[in-house]
Amino acid sequence: IQGKRISGNLTSTFNTDDVRFVVNPLVASGSNRGGASIQVLSNSPTSVPIELRFMVESSLGSGSASQSIELFNYTTQQFESMDTRAASTADTVVEVSVTSNASRFVDPITKAVKARFGYSQSGSSSPWSMRIDQIQWTIIY
Repeated sequence: IQGKRISGNLTSTFNTDDVRFVVNPLVASGSNRGGASIQVLSNSPTSVPIELRFMVESSLGSGSASQSIELFNYTTQQFESMDTRAASTADTVVEVSVTSNASRFVDPITKAVKARFGYSQSGSSSPWSMRIDQIQWTIIY
């Protein structure tokens, strides 16, 4: 986690039930811009999936922020940006899907998969929070 956990925990993200994992941003000293993010780790049943999907249902507490989803590319050993958009104050579902060379996002030895989901300040410095209702991996093989 990057940020300050306000409420909830990992099990809060298992279902779409409005029981949220809430994180406030960390703000660098001398700056009014901050961010909050989490890394989500799981295991794939195969190292060569046909399709890999990562879904997040979340909302912004207030203010304005940009949300992003990144998947870890085990070939390049770097996170790869999959989606960036303005965050909404209403619960919004965003799903990214990879069908071309999806195996690059699966560790060939451990079959680990890793995603990073986060919000970053955009616009005013008014307080905001990242509220995650559900996170889900779908791996088709």
